[in-house]
Parts: sequence; C-alpha cells; structure tokens
Amino acid sequence: MKNGALSCFFIVAAVGIAADEARSAPTLVGWQRDCAQVGDRCADGTVLAGYSREGKGLVFTTPNDAPSLFPWNAGDRKFSVAGAQSERDGKLNSELLSLSSRRRSFSQAANYCASLTAHGHNDWYLPARDELTLLFNHREQIRGFNGEIGTKYWSSSEYTPIFSWSQNFNTGLQDQEVKSTALRVRCIRVEARPDQNI
Repeated sequence: MKNGALSCFFIVAAVGIAADEARSAPTLVGWQRDCAQVGDRCADGTVLAGYSREGKGLVFTTPNDAPSLFPWNAGDRKFSVAGAQSERDGKLNSELLSLSSRRRSFSQAANYCASLTAHGHNDWYLPARDELTLLFNHREQIRGFNGEIGTKYWSSSEYTPIFSWSQNFNTGLQDQEVKSTALRVRCIRVEARPDQNI
C-alpha cells in the first residue's frame, strides 16, 4: 500500500460526514492512530479531516493552504475538457488531468497538489466537490483556512470547457468559476482500510 499504509485495522463507523455534524469533532471509532478526532494534528504533521465519502478510508489534509493562488487551468481563457467531472473522487479527477501531455500547464491547481511532497507523503490531490465540502464542514476543527470574506477554493471537478467548481469558504456555496481565475488550494490524501483499495 502506498505512502503511509496502515498497519492496523480500523472500523468505519460512518459513511461521510453530514453537514449537521459540521460543528462537532466526531471521534473516528476504532481508529488506532495518533489522531482520533477530526481536526487532530497527527504525528506526521497532517490534519485528520474525516471519512472518505465512500467509507474506504480517512481523509487527511495539510495544516495550511497552498502558499499562492492558482488557476484551475493554465491561466488562460482557452477552452479545455479534461473529463475530470467526478463530484466525489478527486483522486480520479487528478489522474484524468495527469493524462494530458500538457499536465504542468493544463491544471496548475491540480498539478500543485500532485507535485506536493509534504509530511512524508507524495500522494496528495486536489479534492473533488464533495471532498471540498468535507473540508468546509470541518473548517473550524481543521483550521488554517483563509478567513477573508469571499475566499474561494478550487475543487478538481470540471463543469464545462470554461468553468470548474469552486467553493466559498465563508458561505459554503459552490459555484462554477472561470478556469483561469486564481483561487486558493488545499490538498488532501486518503489512507485506505487494509481491506480496501482507493
């Protein structure tokens, strides 16, 4: 299992985190690691964000945003279609984006996460819409998000050749944003249960 494979078994007690649980910090039942609650900083420096939507593992994020803003595409107004339209699976979206021969310029936001080596891991990716909502729902526990009014974060979920999905981290609203717009980025990674593949 890649980067940070689990040596212990844990029981998935919930599938996803509902919005009404957003203000609490649920304990991840049976999770035998150094961080057991959403928002805990783990020994490797990552932050526990919650369960993956499919219940196959746990979602971890970096303690802070990317150091600069990034466009979703290459920063130009050209049409692009990557086929990265999953609303739940940012890892799949990132893999589709990486199939482009112009990967480095095709999606600067996704490439930042795919190229990131941090806290002993190199399997980071740009979250899909649902994964970004997980971060938003637990932003107070996770911390480190930009608190300015109107701050938006990119998801890896494409909408049209011109637009991709973003999320406002003040209001929680998701909207289609022109791909050339520079927005904030927060990368995530998922550790699978020993009996699951992600």
